[in-house]
Amino acid sequence: MTQEQRLRAMEAVGAQPPSAVRAAGRTGGGACAPSQHVVAPAGHGTALAHHGELLQGAFSRFGGVRRALVSLPCPRFASTAVFRPWPAEELRANDGVGEKARRAAELALAHLGRAGGGELRLRSTIPLGWGLGSSTADVVAVLRAVADACGARPGAEVLARLAVAAETASDSTMFGPRCVLFAHREGEVVIELARPLPPLLVVGLCADEQGVPTLELAPPDYSPAEVRAFDVLAERLAAAVEDGDAGRLGEAATAGVKLNAPYLPAPLRAVVPRLLTLASETRALGCQVAHSGTVAGLLFDATAPDSTKQASQARTALTNEGVRACWTFATSDALFDGEQAPSPVPHPAP
Repeated sequence: MTQEQRLRAMEAVGAQPPSAVRAAGRTGGGACAPSQHVVAPAGHGTALAHHGELLQGAFSRFGGVRRALVSLPCPRFASTAVFRPWPAEELRANDGVGEKARRAAELALAHLGRAGGGELRLRSTIPLGWGLGSSTADVVAVLRAVADACGARPGAEVLARLAVAAETASDSTMFGPRCVLFAHREGEVVIELARPLPPLLVVGLCADEQGVPTLELAPPDYSPAEVRAFDVLAERLAAAVEDGDAGRLGEAATAGVKLNAPYLPAPLRAVVPRLLTLASETRALGCQVAHSGTVAGLLFDATAPDSTKQASQARTALTNEGVRACWTFATSDALFDGEQAPSPVPHPAP
């Protein structure tokens, strides 16, 4: 990540940037050259980031051992795309559009049976390399924009398959409020939990603003005993969601963090002990991490009368310990219809 990208990432989360870094955009800084080929209205698409996972591992009770996860939606960040189709085969894109997003546009056009190309523009407030799902948000926003331009609204299952085809592995934020255990390398729902997540207030932090090369991280080689432990955690998390029990949800997420600790990227692995201690000190429900990134979070029951005070104590503690990039958000802000996410609305800082 360049210094300019880091600054925009930190501005997006309200962190104080280093004085040596100057302002500039993360993505979408350059616009497409004006085209004379435009013949159709533009389509628009938005996709939220995720804040890592509430649970990630390998599970054996769903038709063989399958790697899967439960994403934690994060309305603090988002990607937005605009697509205007034209008859020519050329796909023209602005500077912020990467290969995965271009591939998503091509896959969407092919899926919808549309010939030709178009003009694609993409903007994002999602930091790169932090494990916030920047590539998936870009891809899903593009898929939605292309579909919208073509007058289509593909379901979340279709978006999931196309997203995995575009980027090899994906998170599950295209499912909106539906809480799913998602096979992120297969693009399939392993199980759909009975209800949406209970409302959570999350205090997030970045353990290393440089991020990590997420595409270079190898999948953990879990032991049979660890796979059995993940099966138990999946059952516990499903029961907590079904009962709307935020406390038990936090316990399951925390147990997953402990189980995955040896496999986490080094910056996250180093902060797990302090994260667990801080969760206890602030009476949080528990903690969660981005298993392929540098982001972690403390979980609080958003319906509890003292949750804002607890979250404020956690942020103050992090700030006092020198954590520059930290933020607060409510997952209830992320509840949308699963097809078109709203623009991100930052949760007020305590």
